[in-house]
Amino acid sequence: MLQRWGGAFGLLCCAAVIAAAQNLRLYMNCQAFYIPEKDSVYLETTVATPGFALTYVRTDNHSFQAALNIYLQFEKDTVVVATDSYRLNTPPLPDTSNLNFTLLDLHRVFLPPGEYTVKLYASDANRPEVNASFSQGVDARFSRQEPAVSEITLVQHFQPAGQPNIYTKYGFDIKPLVVPYFGPEQNRLDFYAEIYNTDLTARTDDVIVFYSVRSALSHQVAQQMHRFTKQKTDAINVLFGAFDISELPTGNYYLLVEVRNKNNEFLASQVRHFHREHTSLRAPVSDFRMIDISGTFAEALAPDSLNYYLKCLIPTADLEERSYILSLVKTDEVRQKQQFFYAFWQRRSDQPYTAWQKYKQEVDVVNYYYSTPTQYGFETDRGRVYLQYGAPNSIEGHPFEAGAYPYEIWHYYQLGNNQRNVRFVFCNMELATNNYTLIHSDARGELYDPRWRFRIYRAFRESSDYYNLDETRFRPVFGSQVDKLFER
Repeated sequence: MLQRWGGAFGLLCCAAVIAAAQNLRLYMNCQAFYIPEKDSVYLETTVATPGFALTYVRTDNHSFQAALNIYLQFEKDTVVVATDSYRLNTPPLPDTSNLNFTLLDLHRVFLPPGEYTVKLYASDANRPEVNASFSQGVDARFSRQEPAVSEITLVQHFQPAGQPNIYTKYGFDIKPLVVPYFGPEQNRLDFYAEIYNTDLTARTDDVIVFYSVRSALSHQVAQQMHRFTKQKTDAINVLFGAFDISELPTGNYYLLVEVRNKNNEFLASQVRHFHREHTSLRAPVSDFRMIDISGTFAEALAPDSLNYYLKCLIPTADLEERSYILSLVKTDEVRQKQQFFYAFWQRRSDQPYTAWQKYKQEVDVVNYYYSTPTQYGFETDRGRVYLQYGAPNSIEGHPFEAGAYPYEIWHYYQLGNNQRNVRFVFCNMELATNNYTLIHSDARGELYDPRWRFRIYRAFRESSDYYNLDETRFRPVFGSQVDKLFER
């Protein structure tokens, strides 16, 4: 099945498994659904890959086509209970000038209730060395006696079914959104869920199904996104819901579906996390004061280390977060510092502890290489750039070039904000320390100085027209390496 590509995949929630091996980008999500009358479950495994990630070959009818070879394996207690293998083809294309689509497939397998491990092995049919493999655990246990809600399916599109196909269910064609990410161009959140066994509570009663979008930080309803519907009790109730998210700020959220009887007594619930990326809106940082951090890693942070940990976040913090950090470190509010620290990482990942540990390793790296007698590495310009943009693809420099201050030129082939071939120039004008100051960059939002070469070559101020501020062209001196290194 071919779909238009809906936007770049950014920060991804943990509900979707992602594999990238040897340039194969593959996305998978597996969910469990229940059939009460048969006491059976089926697993829906959805696989998606961007069209541009595949290798195309010319077919006999002079079109172009790519394909994936897929092998699925379902295990219960390490015992293989089901397998399947198939080839997933793109439609024939007249040319490969526009590969802005997603190749999507859905696979169902019926199994007894239980806990399963789904393993997927995939390879590019035209380049078998480009492959990926991973696994996902799925809890497919449902009570025979109690109401329950299936896992929530985020939906790209649904409509009344015409000719039955792999996406048809209960009279609708439902095309799932594999990755729980909503980019700036996506302004609508659609979802689907199934509710089981409500007829066992009171066969003639109605049930009320509430659904809402909530902040992953505060657990409060986001922007009044709270709805409900009344349904008759049944063995299976189907829920389709939608929200306008055009004004929903950047952040991590979850969709909550909750079922109650007419007396407002709780029956069942389910949640689905997702990430929203909005180019101009972000949830207020002040929400952090509502977070319960009991039992989290943030609560275990020692009070005398909190200021250090908060300051090391500044290189990747936004303007509002930076302001909070600078004000918090001046206080003795240990609990608020811990709450903010946890909120900082929860805004960025559904696994905040793992994200923090990964970042902390990078902080240790910049502290080792870039610290000065008066600054931690993350407080220096090189440390800040490293933490903000990642490790450069190359570092060129000359610590002992005649007539020049020691300098380094960092080259990034690509930055995360779609900038290519970006450079940062650092210069050590103190000589006795390890403090290299950023003097020029062509990255957006960074210091740009067309006269940066004049600052490096201090010994040639008289002969280089240094004092003429209108002069931006530096005449290379004998032995100068800077232009050659900059253009590498």
